[in-house]
Amino acid sequence: MKKILADDGELAEAAEEPQASKTAERESFNRPVAEGEHLMNAEIALYRAGIPFLQLPFQQDKFASNLFMVLNLSKAKACLQRAGFQSKFDSETVLFDSRNGQAVQLIQGRYGLPRTKS
Repeated sequence: MKKILADDGELAEAAEEPQASKTAERESFNRPVAEGEHLMNAEIALYRAGIPFLQLPFQQDKFASNLFMVLNLSKAKACLQRAGFQSKFDSETVLFDSRNGQAVQLIQGRYGLPRTKS
């Protein structure tokens, strides 16, 4: 509580308002996690870094899988860590979105269009 001067000249106590950062932190912690938010965060980070990726398995429901195939695992992992993802302590390929705790998994592989016979 802090003391303030009331209109009648008397001292009164008023509740201190929480700092804006504490309020924002509380709101972000209490907000529900949107479906696929962690996948969108990973896609945005990889795209902005120019790192090619393919989400697997390719399905109609893009939120059905958290698996990303990348050409260079170490570059993709470093990119996601810079974007706020945290490594799982016992896995080289699983990272958690620090904003919502949801996991994504990376695998290294080569991908491309199938070759046609000419």
